Amino acid sequence: MDLRDFVDALLRFESVARAEAPAQQWVKNRLHDFGFETYEWTADPERLAEHPSFPDDPDDIDTANRPSVAGVVEFGDPDAGPTLVLDGHVDVVPADRELWSHDPFLPDWDDDAGTVSARGAADMKAGLAACV
Repeated sequence: MDLRDFVDALLRFESVARAEAPAQQWVKNRLHDFGFETYEWTADPERLAEHPSFPDDPDDIDTANRPSVAGVVEFGDPDAGPTLVLDGHVDVVPADRELWSHDPFLPDWDDDAGTVSARGAADMKAGLAACV
């Protein structure tokens, strides 16, 4: 799978808030396919609330169907130097389909311009794909 295929597939997920699980599972599977050690967990609102910068009431945080995933790959001796962490997110703002000239979850590629238009392309699915 090349970068364009990865981006195209990820953009097709309508991963609005509280509906990220299918996209996250897909990312986790791709990370595994690429040789990453993978992890999945669900955030604990009570634990998040213990952090002094956490602004919300933990009772107002719904973590259902919102898993987090991570992939780890080692390059050389992990104790020999600093660690590089790249992160991103798959959730997107809901799309008002009347404001789009095409389905916002069907990527529209302009090969001449080298661009793609879809909900989440700029924030942040293409960036997430580049990290992988």
